Parts: sequence; structure tokens; C-alpha cells
Amino acid sequence: MKISGIALPAGTLLLGLLSGSIWSPRAKEPTAEQIAQAASQLHSSKSNNHPSDSSSLTQTNSSKSGSRRQRNGISSIELTPENLIGIFAGIDDESEINPMEFARYAAQISNLNELESIALLKSLQGPFDEDDYETGETAGIVSVIVFSRLCEVNGPEAMRMLDSGELGEELVEEMSGIGMNSWVAADPDGASRWINETMGKIDELALSGADLDELEELNSLSEELMASYVHGMSAIDPEKLKNNIASYQSDEVRDTMQELLTDQLVNKANSKEEITALLEDPTLDSDYGKTDLVRKLSATDPELAADYAQSQPQGRARDEMLASVAEQLINENPAEGAEWYQQQELSPDSSESKRLQKITSQWMHQDLEEAASWLLEQPNTSERDAAESSLAQQSANSEDWDAAFEWSADISDPEKRKNATNQIIRQAWNSYQNTFNPEAAEAARRAGLENEIRPYLAQ
Repeated sequence: MKISGIALPAGTLLLGLLSGSIWSPRAKEPTAEQIAQAASQLHSSKSNNHPSDSSSLTQTNSSKSGSRRQRNGISSIELTPENLIGIFAGIDDESEINPMEFARYAAQISNLNELESIALLKSLQGPFDEDDYETGETAGIVSVIVFSRLCEVNGPEAMRMLDSGELGEELVEEMSGIGMNSWVAADPDGASRWINETMGKIDELALSGADLDELEELNSLSEELMASYVHGMSAIDPEKLKNNIASYQSDEVRDTMQELLTDQLVNKANSKEEITALLEDPTLDSDYGKTDLVRKLSATDPELAADYAQSQPQGRARDEMLASVAEQLINENPAEGAEWYQQQELSPDSSESKRLQKITSQWMHQDLEEAASWLLEQPNTSERDAAESSLAQQSANSEDWDAAFEWSADISDPEKRKNATNQIIRQAWNSYQNTFNPEAAEAARRAGLENEIRPYLAQ
């Protein structure tokens, strides 16, 4: 899948583009000795029967703000892969869950420092690689959680480990997106620097004329990571994010980031004030985003939404906006809403058939008979076919079989008429009991469809 025509490099390209040059400011990587020491602390034994005993893990941060037991009001728990996997594995339903046990482990994980997080992540790779599906899946879940903590304390190192393959390949997508969420929340400036450096390299490649599609095909890694970053920053500092996006020189990169931002802003806009502010934002250059905003605005102020839709240039986006407004107006007053919609000038690419179907489909859910009466007042042309098919289906749903077959018979296009009729017949057939609805059978005979239903009656 591509976003705005650009294939965002993924895997080693996105997370490790042009070797180590994207990692500045590069975090100092922990030495093997430091990691081994942290692992030793994590795996040191302690007894749950003696909560006063302090583990090496608890002592790690005690000099700063007291032991974890004192800070959290809970007894220390040994954070070993076996213990962490054990609380998830083997749970079949909610009756087996101890929520407080989850909370205690979560509190411990949230206090891990960088070395502890790395040591625990690496020790989880053994269980994760096991052939046992349940153990491996559970280790994967725990790995994502611990990886999120590492992103909080050292985002660049977390992404380096992910890119290097030290954490395996199975959960790269989940880790990149969820980890970026944690990083942005804990250190938005640091996450922004890393993203800007990474996207800056891609920006340079795009400006040099490189075909980004050939560098590496877009996959969910890049989408997850970039979408998570934009999601977080749009909530923390949307103006800074906009300025960062505007700084990119290539249209591909800038448009890709802008589309991600637009999606986030549109999804978050719910009040009338938020929606109108976005619609008036000159940087909002997305027909999809504007259409979605008009749909939301129609629910609170259909008149204002109508004014905005009518002010847009003729085209598919404007047609969809008008349809959204019409849907709301028809819900409030079917006759007036239908009249308003029919007065609107649609683009040449649109059709009267779509408009008639939109009105009929919306109206019939409120009053099927009134919708049918209104359609009968419209010119009897092929433009009515789609609306008549909708009425036939809705009549069948209401088990008004005579009306259903009558509406399908009125469809002018032979192929569409056949499809609509067969759909009604299939709906009358109960495949579980191998029976055909007797009332539908009588209605079919009255409509001259004896031959069409005979194969069902013979079963």
C-alpha cells in the first residue's frame, strides 16, 4: 500500500537509512558488560515470602527516589521472562485473570532503566523463538511492552536494536508503531529529531531523482511508525509538526506526511468549532479530509455544511459532500431533503441514478411506502433502476414479497432485473432447513416466476 504515491522505505531503509548517519544524535550504545550486569540483576533470586528483602532490580534506582516497593506501595516482583510469560500464558477466559498481578508487573516494567530493559528484551528472545506457539506468542506480547519502556528511556537505541535484527523480525511492525507512541509521549523533541533526520535523508533521495519505489516497497512498518509519530505529535504540538512537514523539499515526502497529519486532525475534530477551523485551514489540501469533515458537520449544522459544500468546485468531492448533507436533511425531513438534493447541480461524472438511489435508500428506512410513492412520481426511465432494486430488497427484508417482485420487475435493464429477482428468491430460501418461504412462493407465482423458483421447490 502506498500513501500519496510515495513508497516510504521500510525495514533497514526507514530505520537505518544510509548506515549510522541517521542516528545522530547517536545514543551511546551500552557495552556487553553493562548489559550482562543488568541481566544478572534482573535474574537474581528473591523470595516473595520476604517482601522486606530488596532485589538488585529494586536497588538500581533506589538512590534516586527510594525502592520500588516504597514508591509503588507494592512488594517487589522478580522480572524474569518465565514470570512475565507465566502471567499471560494459559489464560482461557476472564475468570482466570488476576488484574492486580498484571498491575504489579506493569508497575515494575514502567520503572526499568535502559540497561534493564535491554537485558530483559534480549532474554525474552529465547522463549519467543521457541516452537511452542502459546509461549512464543506470549513472549512476543511481553517483548512489545518492554520495548515500549526502552523507547521511553532511549528511543534511538530502541530503534537501532529493532533495525539491527537483535529483537527478531516477527514483531517489527507492532514494536515500531507502539514504541513510537511511547517515545513521542515521553520525549517529543527527541522523537521529532530522529524522525526529521530519517525523513530528511529520504527527502534528499527524492530531490536527487531517486525512485523511492525501487529502494524498498512500502509495508506496514513504515506506515505504523510514521502514523504513530504523527498521531502523537498532532496531539502534543500540531503547529510544530506542521512546520516540520513544511520544511521538507520534495513533494512526495511533504505530501505523505501531510496526508498522515490530515487523517489525524480530521479524526480528532468533533465539535462544530474544530470542524469549521479545519475547513478554513489553507493547509488542508485533502478532498477526502474535507468530505469527512462535511459529513461530521452535517450532523450538527446541516445548513452550514450545505453552504460549504456548495462553495466547492465541481467534482467528485463536492458531489460526495452534497450527498452527506442530503442524507442528514432527508433524515430530518424526507420530502424537503429530497427536494433540496434534486436542486443541486452535480458533476458530469455523477449520475441521476445515484441521486435517486441515495434519496430512496435513505428515505425507505424511515417510511418504505412514502419512499416508494416518491419514486413512482419520478420519470420512469433507466435512471430509476438502482433505486427500484433498493426498494425490492428492502421489501423482501420486510417480507412484503409481492412488492419485492413488483419492484424487481420494473427494472428496465434485463441483467439488473434478473439479478434483483434472483436475490429476492435466494432470500426466501432457508438453506438450514431446505425450505422455501411459502408466502414468497405464492408471490413469485403471481409475478409469473414459477420457473425461477422451481429448482428451490424441488429440493
